[in-house]
Amino acid sequence: LLLLLPILPILLVILLFVVVVKVVIEVEDEMTTTTASTTTATMNQLQQQRKILGLAWNQDHSCFSCALEDGYRVFGAEPLEEKTRREFKDGGFNCVEMLFKSNFLALVGGGTRPCFPPNKVIMWDDEANEQVCELSFKSEVKSIRLRRDRLIVVTLNRSFVYTLTKAPRKLQEYSTMDNQHGICALSPSATHPTLALLGLHPGQVQVIDLSKMEQLPLIIASHETNIACLALNQDGTLLATASKRGTLIRVFDCASGKKKFEVRRGSEKANVTSIAFNSSSTLLCAASDHATVHVFSLSEEEDKPSSGFTNLLPNYFSSQWSFAKFSVSSPNCTCAFITTNKVMAICYDGNVFRAKFTEKGDVRVEQSNLSQFTYTNDTSNTTHTGTATSATTTTTVSASKHDDIDEDDENGMKHNNITTSNAS
Repeated sequence: LLLLLPILPILLVILLFVVVVKVVIEVEDEMTTTTASTTTATMNQLQQQRKILGLAWNQDHSCFSCALEDGYRVFGAEPLEEKTRREFKDGGFNCVEMLFKSNFLALVGGGTRPCFPPNKVIMWDDEANEQVCELSFKSEVKSIRLRRDRLIVVTLNRSFVYTLTKAPRKLQEYSTMDNQHGICALSPSATHPTLALLGLHPGQVQVIDLSKMEQLPLIIASHETNIACLALNQDGTLLATASKRGTLIRVFDCASGKKKFEVRRGSEKANVTSIAFNSSSTLLCAASDHATVHVFSLSEEEDKPSSGFTNLLPNYFSSQWSFAKFSVSSPNCTCAFITTNKVMAICYDGNVFRAKFTEKGDVRVEQSNLSQFTYTNDTSNTTHTGTATSATTTTTVSASKHDDIDEDDENGMKHNNITTSNAS
């Protein structure tokens, strides 16, 4: 002990140094863990804010919109590019419906923090960055559809038809069976303004000519089970339907209700999430929760007389099958023809698939993700940000203002007129 006394101060210093170093290391580890947790939470929060709540094509499938937890984004389909985005500090949307390539959008609030009450439809002028008009309903709005002269609003068991004017006027309402997913279809055609809604019984569809709403709807018993998906062609003359079983897709004539085609998606049950015709109504594409998209040819072979042997075969063998198909990354997606031989599928996970196919069924697929596209304003080099009533910068979806609104129509919607009306 006497020999250690001279070096005791040195040993105490060394011990103190070791203790200090240990404390510093523990503090740094704790700070690193906290920073990592904060970073992870921030990333999760950003991911939640960017979650896609709704996807919708415009009337001619040249653009599509993404409803997000914190705003919306609009993309051009061919080429695939972001056209505009708007971020709202007040919350997000479930539905963002476009009016062709104009600056007018129909919005319905949704998500964990709805920007607007979910029982309201807000007509929004993206160029002027202001609300044009507002419609309130007694229950939550499930979906909306637009055409140049009409606004369709779907609630749980009622669907409403309004004029698309500066002060929307209710023209008619239709009762339906419970429609939790807002299933409906609307044709943009001026010649055949057709609206397809669920009927009052499972498997039924109401087909309505909007130019003759005084007439009763045509009722088509399309399936034995509940309807899962509806689609109308551009001309408003053909209706495609799929049931909850999802094995068959049937195509009907909208005037007579006669079945014209029946195509088979597969033999296993599936939820069909999207159906679309091409511009000439000769092809049909369909997406399902099997994470596949099928392309069918709509030929007139079904109208030809069949042999006795064919009549003896089960429907499984006599149905027409897809000639092309491709896989996607998510069971929930929407699809459409963007050119004569190209189908685009947009998934709720943000992935986009563009499939170019041949008549023989050969398919070449290109994959991209919506997060890789960043829109910047050419002048300010900033994205749209703001609240439910205003934003700092604006842009139009297309170069032309009021692309599909007739400025000479005295009842036409003008972006500088803000009106509010209540729906019964």
